[in-house]
Amino acid sequence: MQVRNGVTTGRKSGPLDNTPGAEAYSGCDRGVCEHTARVRYCFYALQQPERNMKRNSNLRRLGDTLVAGPTYLAIFLVGLQYSFYKVFSLFRLHDDEGTMMLRVQAFIKDPASYDSLSGMYGPLYYLHKYAIYGVLQADVSHDINRLTTIVLWGMIAAACAFFVHRVSRSIVLAAVVHMQLILHLTALTNEPGHPHEIALLLIAGALVLSSFVDTRRVGLMSMMGLGAATGALLLVKVNLGVYLGASLALALLLFLPRNTRTLGLGWLMAAVAIVLPAAIMWRHLHTPWGRNYCALVTMVIAASLVMSSRRSEGGTLRWAHVSGALSAAAITIGSVCAVIICWGNSLWAIANSVFLRAATLPSSFVILAPVSVTVARASAASLLLALCYTLAAPKIRGREFPVVALSVVKLAYAGFAFYSLNRHPAALLLHTIPIPFLWLVLVEPNAKNRKSARELFPRVFLCLLAAFQTLQAYPVHGSQSLWAAFLVVPVAAICVGDALRSLWDVAKHRLRRTGGWRIPAWLQPTFTLLLLCSVGATYYAKANLAGLEVAYAQRVPLDLPGASRIRLLPFEVDQIHWPVENLKSYCDGFIGLPGFASLYFWTEIPPPGTINNAWILNLDDDRQRAIIETMRTYDRPCVLHNPRFVSLWTRGRSLDSKQPLVQYIQTQYKPLQKHGPYSLLVRKDRPIDIEPNRSGT
Repeated sequence: MQVRNGVTTGRKSGPLDNTPGAEAYSGCDRGVCEHTARVRYCFYALQQPERNMKRNSNLRRLGDTLVAGPTYLAIFLVGLQYSFYKVFSLFRLHDDEGTMMLRVQAFIKDPASYDSLSGMYGPLYYLHKYAIYGVLQADVSHDINRLTTIVLWGMIAAACAFFVHRVSRSIVLAAVVHMQLILHLTALTNEPGHPHEIALLLIAGALVLSSFVDTRRVGLMSMMGLGAATGALLLVKVNLGVYLGASLALALLLFLPRNTRTLGLGWLMAAVAIVLPAAIMWRHLHTPWGRNYCALVTMVIAASLVMSSRRSEGGTLRWAHVSGALSAAAITIGSVCAVIICWGNSLWAIANSVFLRAATLPSSFVILAPVSVTVARASAASLLLALCYTLAAPKIRGREFPVVALSVVKLAYAGFAFYSLNRHPAALLLHTIPIPFLWLVLVEPNAKNRKSARELFPRVFLCLLAAFQTLQAYPVHGSQSLWAAFLVVPVAAICVGDALRSLWDVAKHRLRRTGGWRIPAWLQPTFTLLLLCSVGATYYAKANLAGLEVAYAQRVPLDLPGASRIRLLPFEVDQIHWPVENLKSYCDGFIGLPGFASLYFWTEIPPPGTINNAWILNLDDDRQRAIIETMRTYDRPCVLHNPRFVSLWTRGRSLDSKQPLVQYIQTQYKPLQKHGPYSLLVRKDRPIDIEPNRSGT
């Protein structure tokens, strides 16, 4: 019985009376009230599962955040420690670090001197260095230069890990990518402070932005960010900016509405992409390594285009995204150029540095990348398999055996890729086959796991970008061969996630169909946590932080101005201290043959004009004559000669004695002292009244 408005009714209370909002109908007619409450109850009952799912999703997301946050922070801090010991325990005598530091120092002292820096890097690199030293209010030094490298190193790895987390929704895979890239990027220690640091960060940032691209307002802002990143990269290293821009343009065209205009532009861009490797490498297509390298990159780009066209969905994006990207790129380029021009530089200086000098590099200095013919053949087979899969995929969709087979293939690819990354990272581009099969990241083993366009765009962009970035090792094969392959890490991690997810779905389906053991809800998060701990322990052991710390403590401090944190082996310290001490004692100005730019910071003797380590290759006659005039103003000029590194820069060829500075050194200077690979030369008219070398020969 119920009491309503003081009157006892004969109706019993029921579940409808507890329906939210039922009290609003307490004074209405009984029939109308019950009908309205019943409808409202049914509506509430239908909404309850959705609310429960949303609540569970929010709880799961909160749990992931509570696990992911501390995990990524711990990896980032451990990575900083690892990179600190690595970068401060090494000094490469080819000294690209000192060359870039000299240019940065000259630019900071006089921003109008950009055109005289004789480099082939864009103004954005110098602007970001200008900002760093301006904020720190410090002089250019090796310590600050290397600390900056450490921070950028960690940011590149963290950005790629965040991208993988966005795409795969896996904390474990993101952690693996983060730790693997910390190890893979160890080659940054070869040239600390080089422009490839900010270039790699822009590439990783572009990947992160691509994971937010969709039709919402945030997606449009992300596309503008991608355009800005492309414009910025063009003003750091123009070739990498072209590769990023080509990847972005192709990805955009694949997701725009399918019509005659889009298809025409798409086919045109595809043709340009296929021809691009040959157009860039035309000077060396007559050599076997040049043909193999060109075939590799061309086939990889073609296979990526085949798979991308199959997985993309036209009509997902709008032309507003294209306009936003182009506008952001133009604004970025215009803003940077405006700053440089306002500081007293000309537009011609920017064009000369960014485009013309970079275009002459394949003619002036080449370190060939000996890509094996096996890799070239594997790339051709990869393209054929991509075409076959595209034709066969609709026929095998939904069958269990192909799902398992494709999952195993993706796992095998990822396993071989991680094996190569850890055992032969420098040869990943040259002698192994993970790169020809980059398109496997776009293979979906289980057709039921159909991804939305928002999830497909970052995958397509990653595949295309990884394909184009394989051109990084041309024309100089060195650390660039590692940068050309660093995107294999997120590709392999995403392949692992796809394969395991498909196999997990097959296992659940079989258990549900046979009515067997039901998988408990706690099994997956528990397995994830255990796997995360085991993976972290494995990489921690591989990094060997304890051993690095002991080795760093046992080395000898370099103890030179601005290099207080650098510790080297005793013979390395001696090899550096001898020229520093002798140049400070016997010279008021010097030049290296070839250059040794860090000595200008450690001796605190200013350089005789714009100089770099490879001046015997890329310093024009007018600038060499200007250096000669400066050398003639010194009372005690010297030359530090290292024949071993002369041979390195000239690739075994003899010096060109017609160069003004080379001729000046050969005719006006004589050897005085020698220590290890170095000889100290003084002017021929200088009397020999200098003390004998105290360090010995």
